[in-house]
Amino acid sequence: MDQIEIEIVKRSEGNPFLFVNQYKFYYCYSYKTNTNIHWQCKNFKKLKCKGTAITNSIESNAILISGIPKHKRTCIPNLQSNVPMPTAPTSMPYYSDPIAATTTTSVSTAATPSVSSFIDSEDPNMLK
Repeated sequence: MDQIEIEIVKRSEGNPFLFVNQYKFYYCYSYKTNTNIHWQCKNFKKLKCKGTAITNSIESNAILISGIPKHKRTCIPNLQSNVPMPTAPTSMPYYSDPIAATTTTSVSTAATPSVSSFIDSEDPNMLK
């Protein structure tokens, strides 16, 4: 059986989010008579995903009661990367080696002969 990872992320404004195996859920509702919290997949409106989950509380130690979520095949998990992304663009985006970037930046047009210079040439062997 696969291990199920859940995490509740509280926000400073608005309702919290629930992550179940990297799928993101929005807080949906809870009944006053019951402590169960109902969650809905973030892609409910966009992709019509029917993934739902129920937890026993809204706290960080919540237990998933029901709904090992069944998402549509088109529903993509909210993968979170631990690799920091650069905040400023680099000056040479296509080269990881700065020496290679400086040696292959441009080609001089003065060193490249044009076709008309071959045609205007007086050497008849030049066009063969």
